[in-house]
Amino acid sequence: MDTAVDSPDSLTRAAASTTALATPPRRRKATRPTGPPSRAADPPDAEDPPDAEGDSGTTDSEDLATARPRRFSRREGLRRRAFRAAIAVLAVLALAAAAVVAGLALRDHQRARAADAHRAAVVDTARRGITALINISGNRADADFARLSDLTTAPFANELHSQSTNYVQAVRDAAVQSTGQVIAAGPAAPDADVPADGPDTVIVAADAQVTNTQTHQQERRSYRFTVTVKQVGGVLKVSDVEFVP
Repeated sequence: MDTAVDSPDSLTRAAASTTALATPPRRRKATRPTGPPSRAADPPDAEDPPDAEGDSGTTDSEDLATARPRRFSRREGLRRRAFRAAIAVLAVLALAAAAVVAGLALRDHQRARAADAHRAAVVDTARRGITALINISGNRADADFARLSDLTTAPFANELHSQSTNYVQAVRDAAVQSTGQVIAAGPAAPDADVPADGPDTVIVAADAQVTNTQTHQQERRSYRFTVTVKQVGGVLKVSDVEFVP
């Protein structure tokens, strides 16, 4: 039986391996480098976050920053449109109110002008009636009486016609010569609201120079009359005359 004999080299390597396993490894003492820290030594993760996370955070913030102005711009647009609509409505209402006020003012103005024109026509009719009454001559009694009758209506016209024959004859017999004029005339109630077709009363003051067979000279006479004017068939006429003492 052959016995294998190990060589000295093999024994030496085995002993060294056993020694290395039995001896624990020596720890290397950490040494702190002197001088300022190097940027290259810093770990890359400590300073810069990962690209994926950085990109994600930037995108979210940008989306929020963009979404908020959009919301505000929409709200602002709605507010502006509502404000413009309110302004338009107010403008329309203001124009409508102005038109109504202008229409009412125009109507009142037209009514006032019509009332003034009616009063002026009434006063003029009363003046002409009294002028015809106090201007009469025995030489033209018929024509003077006819002119007065054309300006009158009932009941005054009825009184004239009932006494027309006696009146004309009396003027002729007395050789009456009366020449006069109206001094003043005006509505008895200037502020009264009288309808256009209703009677109006006018106060008339007049003077006349009268001669007849009894006086043989002119006498000045002053008269005051209350004249009632009425519209008949669209024409103003004297409906009554009264002497005022």
